[in-house]
Amino acid sequence: MSIYQLERDGDVDELRKLLVGSDSAAVRGRAAEALGEVVAAEDGSIDVLLRTATEDDDARVRAAAIDALDEVGGDALRRLFAELEGGTVDEDELPVEILVDALHDDTPELRMAAAAVIGHDSLA
Repeated sequence: MSIYQLERDGDVDELRKLLVGSDSAAVRGRAAEALGEVVAAEDGSIDVLLRTATEDDDARVRAAAIDALDEVGGDALRRLFAELEGGTVDEDELPVEILVDALHDDTPELRMAAAAVIGHDSLA
């Protein structure tokens, strides 16, 4: 079955399997994008996307996972920045310095994620 069909069917379990188990960076990246479209903020897929965004060997796959976390919304991006700090920071009390530093990161998706969190926090 294609990733497109899995996305249309909302088959989160199969998408997670592809994201974690595929040897292909292209498949993992597309699975991350699809998960971002179909998961709910409370779904266990957030953890898989966080691991992918912080640990995958391929920069494109990490970028796709960051974009997927942005699609999920909620506190997913705040959790990402807490994870990037090694879990030593409470996601609800992210120091603004972490987000400002991320605005200068080499990864455009991470810069956009930092800007989104800063923008959201300034509106709250």
